[in-house]
Amino acid sequence: MGYITTLLGKWFGAWKPRVVLGFGQQGNRRAAEAYEHDLVRAIVDTIATHVAKSEAMHIRIKDGQREIVKNSRFATLINDQPNDMITGFDLKYRMVSQLETATTAMAYIKWDGRQPKAIYPVGWRSFEVAQIADGSYAVVFTGADGMEYKLPLEQVVMLRKFYNADDIYGGGNRALDNILGALDSADDGVRKAMDVSNKVRLLYKTKNSVLSPKDKYAGANDFAKGLENAAQNGGVAMCDFTEEVQPFTMTAYTLNAAQMQYITDRVLAYWRISKEVLMSNYSDNQYQAFYESVIEPILVQMGQAFTAACFTQAERDKGNRIVFVAPMLLHASTATKTVLINATKEMGMFTINEMRELLGYGPIDGGEKRQVSLNYVNANNQDVYQTGKDDKENGSNEEAGSGGETV
Repeated sequence: MGYITTLLGKWFGAWKPRVVLGFGQQGNRRAAEAYEHDLVRAIVDTIATHVAKSEAMHIRIKDGQREIVKNSRFATLINDQPNDMITGFDLKYRMVSQLETATTAMAYIKWDGRQPKAIYPVGWRSFEVAQIADGSYAVVFTGADGMEYKLPLEQVVMLRKFYNADDIYGGGNRALDNILGALDSADDGVRKAMDVSNKVRLLYKTKNSVLSPKDKYAGANDFAKGLENAAQNGGVAMCDFTEEVQPFTMTAYTLNAAQMQYITDRVLAYWRISKEVLMSNYSDNQYQAFYESVIEPILVQMGQAFTAACFTQAERDKGNRIVFVAPMLLHASTATKTVLINATKEMGMFTINEMRELLGYGPIDGGEKRQVSLNYVNANNQDVYQTGKDDKENGSNEEAGSGGETV
């Protein structure tokens, strides 16, 4: 039995659920098949890896100002070690991978009183949302081991993709079936052609038309044995005037390069990812487009989903939020980072350690301080800064001086 059974079996032992929000989704089998395709797995891995590098932050919004809640148990669990078995990177990577393949991803938050104790990603084959006797709801799902598990809905973080037709589930990836089927057929045709061409090298013909099929096959086998003997021991293979041997060449009729590229481009477009990003050969602009169109929407969704599961309505009313921040600048070129540092260093936008992190260096003691230039002053105070006197004092002195002049 899985860890969720151990944790929750005693809570939901004898309840009878009533399905109220649709039937269990059976999409994970199809998602698993798609994930076995090398192109799909590479795409999903790229997206999940970039999202997993993000950092969760517990903030509190008050009077329009954002305050970071230090030493937050929520941020520590999500970023460092959600439970005894996985890291924070693993949690985010698995949830995003499941979101991209199954279009519905879940994680369960285990509580110790009012404090979160652990977070577990939920691996499911099918699930449904049901109503319990007390009027609340639960997620009833079948795990990878075939066992049925039950989780309180309010303790489940749920992410969805293509959320349209169903009330609870993501829309699935059936739109990919045809294009992936064509790609699989092309790969299968090449593989079979190579397999045959590697095994069948010669075509044996007999000119004796009166031979029975059995005798013809016997003659072909005798020639094959002679050919094998010649290959192992040296020498030549021979045949008489009633036999003829010709080289056998098989041409693999499959998609040409343009057709294969068309299929690949359609799969890439489905996930809104460019070939340059997939091959980690992107420019600053290409990564920014990838971040804004793919990564950022997932980070927003994760922040809202974790906020809803981690905080009560009263806590949310007080401004408590979970947000995910990705270090987009870390993917910029060194030239771009240098220009940015030079342009902002006098304004104190980054600490010394943040600048060092951008350039790939480790932190130093005292590096959390912000340094600003003293060459800038409030425009309303520039006279005081330059002359030591404000504008009114200067005006009074000028009037006094002009009164004493003789024309």
